[in-house]
Amino acid sequence: MAEIWKNITSVDFWWGLLKSFQHLGPLAPIILSMIESFVPPLPMVAIVTINVAAHGPFLGFLYSWVGTCVGCTLVFLFFRHVFQKLAVRVSDKHPKIMKARNWVGGMNAPTLFMLVLLPFTPSAFLNFAFGVSEYSRRKYLFTLYFGKLIMIALLAVIGQSAVSALENPWYLVLSGGVLVCTYILSKLATKLKVRYNKNMKYIFFDLDGTLAKTSPGVLDSFNYALSKFGIKEENKERQRQIMGPPLTVSFKELYGLSDEDTETAIKHYRKFYEDGAYKNAPLYDGIETTLRALKKKGYILMVVTSKPKYLAERVINYLNIEWYFHSIVGPVEEKKNSDKAELIEKAMKILGLTDCSKVVMVGDRRYDMAAAKKLGATAVGALYGYGTKDELDEAGADYIVEDPKEIIDIVEKI
Repeated sequence: MAEIWKNITSVDFWWGLLKSFQHLGPLAPIILSMIESFVPPLPMVAIVTINVAAHGPFLGFLYSWVGTCVGCTLVFLFFRHVFQKLAVRVSDKHPKIMKARNWVGGMNAPTLFMLVLLPFTPSAFLNFAFGVSEYSRRKYLFTLYFGKLIMIALLAVIGQSAVSALENPWYLVLSGGVLVCTYILSKLATKLKVRYNKNMKYIFFDLDGTLAKTSPGVLDSFNYALSKFGIKEENKERQRQIMGPPLTVSFKELYGLSDEDTETAIKHYRKFYEDGAYKNAPLYDGIETTLRALKKKGYILMVVTSKPKYLAERVINYLNIEWYFHSIVGPVEEKKNSDKAELIEKAMKILGLTDCSKVVMVGDRRYDMAAAKKLGATAVGALYGYGTKDELDEAGADYIVEDPKEIIDIVEKI
């Protein structure tokens, strides 16, 4: 085994492999680079070095970058579409696996960029880990392409001296220092932007009934769970009350289920919802126009929802609006009660905020309004959602909108 490892990590091995496929022209270096995306231990440094030596710095860089990007995309999409549902079911039974998936799914772009930038980070491992997580597909691939671009360009500049340079410990120390400094500076820039931009505003959106009309999928899943207890719900007002609060509240307060039955009901709900019901959640008319306008003005947008974080990410990604949001904040486990004020505080902590005066909470239920008022944020009630005007007024809404596009003018006034 040691001898095999020694062979595949040697420059001579890859040089010989490249020569054997020389008749394929440009496809040879591209395929060579693609292989690294599938097999974890293969050395990207050696592959780039060989491509540069055979085709020159520019073409060697280009072939290497195209090959690794195509390979990584194929592996990532394979795990995303084939194994993601299985990973969800496995993580439901194993809390440690769920914790790992949530950690990967919540990773910020600078951290991922730093991992991609390291030439010794196995691409195959990243493709697997992020493929089975709820991480945004677009965000992952964009960060991957850009990180690989920088990393391979640096290796191409080093060229044939890459391997010998890496044998020098001072080179490793210097490279590591540059990467760490890049990461620290990116994080510091974000914090300084938040802290010192006095005109910055932060808009937190609820998901159900505010961004998307999720009631069809939610109610189908809820009724499926109730049917397991012999309950059939046809009361329209009762169905409206289901939308908004955490599931634990709905199952216990509206239907009087015990703690044990509530946990079982949530498992039935989750299975039905994850199997496809979550897709039955169209965006409200005017929402994407509103998000685009707010984003263009430079405001920071976040999703703050009582829906479990991984489910919220799945809905947001399916709707293709993940690019508008800095982060998605939700409880880690659905069976635990989640206070909306605590979720808003968590969102503020992510941004490094201590003052709510520039925060706008947009939601359709009293829970959103009450939490915003408790923390001193501006409360905007979405009347187009599932709440009523009386409910929003009584909870202390500062503004009530009937059309999402009205949110733009309100944010401008604050």
